[in-house]
Parts: sequence; C-alpha cells; structure tokens
Amino acid sequence: MIHQLFKDSPFQSIDVHKDIRLYLSFMKTDVQSELRLPWKSDDQCFEILEKKDKTIISVLDVSKANTPKVMGIVEKSFGKDITTRNWKTIERIVSKL
Repeated sequence: MIHQLFKDSPFQSIDVHKDIRLYLSFMKTDVQSELRLPWKSDDQCFEILEKKDKTIISVLDVSKANTPKVMGIVEKSFGKDITTRNWKTIERIVSKL
C-alpha cells in the first residue's frame, strides 16, 4: 500500500516550499465523509486533496495555521481512528523497504 501511494506521487501538483506540509492520514476502516473533495478550509490553509481507500491525502500551509487545529477537521470528518504521517516520513519508510 505505501509503495503504491509513493509511486502514485499524490503531491506532484503541489508547489512545495518551507511553509507547506504534506500529509497522509491512514484510517483503520474505510469511513465515508460528507466532504466534497477536494476540500479547502475557509482560511485556505488546509486542503484535503483526495481519499484513496483508507488514506486521506492533505496539504497544510503552516504560515496560516497550526497542525493540531486542522487535524481536528480530519478527525471530525473521518473519525478518530486515524494516524497521520508527514510525506517526509513516508519517503523514509519507502527508502528502508
């Protein structure tokens, strides 16, 4: 699963700079949300790009918001049985596999 996500390169269209954080949130069960994806927060700091099976792909601009606040949006929309990892962590995992 992680290999395929990495291979799909879900963030290739994102202009990454020092304030941009790329996240994958992994759900234990496949929860459907009423959010229409892609979805952006009102302040434009957080975007959920897509959901693939049990994985939520999102982007955060930390110059506008902090991580704990926006991760609450993910939990509210998809439930609390989620773990979130930064894309850099995924890259390290893939390099060790």
